Amino acid sequence: MDNEFYLIQYREEIKKGNIVAGQDLIMELDNLIEDLNNPRYYYDPTEAYRRFDFMENCIRLTKSPFYNNLKTIIYDFFVSIVLLFTNN
Repeated sequence: MDNEFYLIQYREEIKKGNIVAGQDLIMELDNLIEDLNNPRYYYDPTEAYRRFDFMENCIRLTKSPFYNNLKTIIYDFFVSIVLLFTNN
């Protein structure tokens, strides 16, 4: 498995201590990364990358203190992905 997946990079940043995350999120990230390594599942990140591009280049927060804070947007996106997988 290569490191091009944002999910893996996100988990590595948590391990380094650069991002604070709760135990439930950490466990779910570990489960999802394990599924990425499972040949039973196929993951094509093309649509996800299109959404990242849209969020990074088209969406701008307008309220302080989050104005222009892309880390907040990306974090919210990852949380919604994790919730999507855990509810299925």
